[in-house]
Amino acid sequence: MNRILLAGVAAITLLAGSPALAADPVVNGAAATGDAAVTILLALKVVQTQGLDFGAVTSGAADGTVSIDPAANTRAVTGGVGAVAANVGQPGAFLITGGENAEIVIAIGDTIDGFGAGITGVTRHSALLPRLQGTTQAFLVGGTLTIPAQTPPGQYTGSYTVVVSYP
Repeated sequence: MNRILLAGVAAITLLAGSPALAADPVVNGAAATGDAAVTILLALKVVQTQGLDFGAVTSGAADGTVSIDPAANTRAVTGGVGAVAANVGQPGAFLITGGENAEIVIAIGDTIDGFGAGITGVTRHSALLPRLQGTTQAFLVGGTLTIPAQTPPGQYTGSYTVVVSYP
């Protein structure tokens, strides 16, 4: 009896080791190969080519504003702010470079910060295209400063952000 049992165990062991009877995932299932791809774009770069300059103004007895229109390239003043003709200012200019005809997103900060003396500012920009023209795109930024009455004379500077990204 022991011989029959041993012979049976030996037969099962030999059959289980057989490649034909072993669990094979391809025979007992399915297999596929997946594709993978990557598109490498030229890194986006944005540089200021001209600073936003509100020009020279005077501060009078009342609050006022000075504005640079980036589309018309003009300056306007209101209230107690007076224009000085010798320095009329200019819009800020930026140049973006990146992948050819690539879609882009341009975000310009709404505020101009850091002037001090109670001066506050907001930005305004020219038309922003959602795609590079070839590998570049230029755009202009203007804005409006609110200047309190009797602001002390001096040179005041502020800053705003420009962020460019691929969607």
